[in-house]
Amino acid sequence: MYLKAKGDSMNPTIRNGDLVLVRQQPDVEDGEIAAVLMLETNEATLKRVKRSGGVVILLPDNQDYEPIVLTSDTPARILGKAMQVTSNL
Repeated sequence: MYLKAKGDSMNPTIRNGDLVLVRQQPDVEDGEIAAVLMLETNEATLKRVKRSGGVVILLPDNQDYEPIVLTSDTPARILGKAMQVTSNL
């Protein structure tokens, strides 16, 4: 599946408007970029996944944004792994 990136939280890796090819899979390795469905808002986000002490943290590449810590208050599900980014010039 392809997702169209919206916003700049993953700059410079993924820019606003880029198309991201996502391979559907239920998990990714630490450091990989995943499409993650935020269950409360029903919106997907693209972030790097990191696990630390049993907690999953979603990290933006753009340091102007804060990490998202997944908890029972911020439930989410990994949709798949980002495999390719296509940009329009």
